[in-house]
Amino acid sequence: MYNSVFLWHNSKTVCNMADLSIIVSEIELKLRKLIDEKKQLAVENKRLTEENATLDQENLALRRSVEELQDKINKSTIVNALDNEGEVEEGRKLIKEINITLLDRPYRLSVARADEEKVRKAGNLINERIKYYSKHYAYKDVQDLLSMTALQFATSVVKMDTELTYRNQNLERKLEDLNNLLSEQS
Repeated sequence: MYNSVFLWHNSKTVCNMADLSIIVSEIELKLRKLIDEKKQLAVENKRLTEENATLDQENLALRRSVEELQDKINKSTIVNALDNEGEVEEGRKLIKEINITLLDRPYRLSVARADEEKVRKAGNLINERIKYYSKHYAYKDVQDLLSMTALQFATSVVKMDTELTYRNQNLERKLEDLNNLLSEQS
C-alpha cells in the first residue's frame, strides 16, 4: 500500500514537473516574442524619429516659403495701393453711405450715388409689401413676412427676365426681317 501511495505521489510530482516545464517553455516563448516586439518597436521608433526630423525640416522650409510669399504679397499690395490711391479717391466720391430701415431695423449701406434713389425706393417697397402681408395673411413671425416678400420679388424678377428675353428675341427677329427687306430692295 505504501508503494502505491509513493508511486502515486511520485507520478503527481512528475506531472507537476512536466506541467512546470510546459509553463516555463510558454513563458520563455512569450519572453522571446516580447523581446522581438521590443526590437521591432525600437526599429519603428527610430524610423519614425527620422521621419519626424525630415518633416520638421520640410515644415521649416515651408514656413520660410510662406514668409517670403507673404512679404511679396505685402509689397505687391502696398504698390497696388499706391497706384490705385487716385482711383480709390475717385471711387469714394461715387459711393454714398445711406441708412435704410427695414422692419423698424436700420441698415447702413454703401451705394453708388447714382443708385441711392433706387435703393431707397426698394426699401420702401419691401416695407410696404411686409405691411400688406401682415394685414392680410396669418403669420407666426417676421421671418414668414420676409419670406413671402422675397418670394414675391423673386417671382417678379423671373417674370421680367422671361418677358425681356421674349422681347429681345422678337426684336432680333424683326431686325432680321428689316435687314432682309432692305437687302432685297438694294
